Amino acid sequence: GSNVTQWNDLTGNGYHLTNNGTGPTVTTFAGSLKSLNFNPNYGLTCSNVPLTASLTVFMVIRYNSAIGGSGNFMHHGNRDYDWSLESASSTAIRFQSNNDLANCQLTVANNVNYVMAGRISGNTRDFWMYSGATKTTTTVSTTGVSVSESTSKILYVGKSNIGEACNSIIAEILYYNSSLPTNII
Repeated sequence: GSNVTQWNDLTGNGYHLTNNGTGPTVTTFAGSLKSLNFNPNYGLTCSNVPLTASLTVFMVIRYNSAIGGSGNFMHHGNRDYDWSLESASSTAIRFQSNNDLANCQLTVANNVNYVMAGRISGNTRDFWMYSGATKTTTTVSTTGVSVSESTSKILYVGKSNIGEACNSIIAEILYYNSSLPTNII
């Protein structure tokens, strides 16, 4: 497909994602769902997105183990000092806050569909992942360093602020600037 120049925010808040270098290409996911292929090294950004100390993010992805470095699915502000959903290795994804990498990662397999949810509330990080292949949900929770609230920072999708790309397919993103209750997640 052709390269995407903008991924529109459907909430009406105007947080549209635009190219970070070259935009991803349109593809299909799980049969007929339109999605974006971020391989090779494609990315999107949105400036001036409020960064809050409590947040919840959801992503629907097809994982690609050909990730380079700490391949970035999504991060807000600085991927090391704010929060990031990124590759920990070719077989794991982690949800980090303020450069705290400990104990918040889950195992993944190549070319498998996942629904991921990450939540930060104070110094607690929760990370859920539902596997389309095994029809199971895996959860990890840890305490660590909290996120410092800021008026606004850049939101990165598919590729980090230093060029680390996820090289995967992303079908959906939901971002809440609050910590949603577990029963909603």
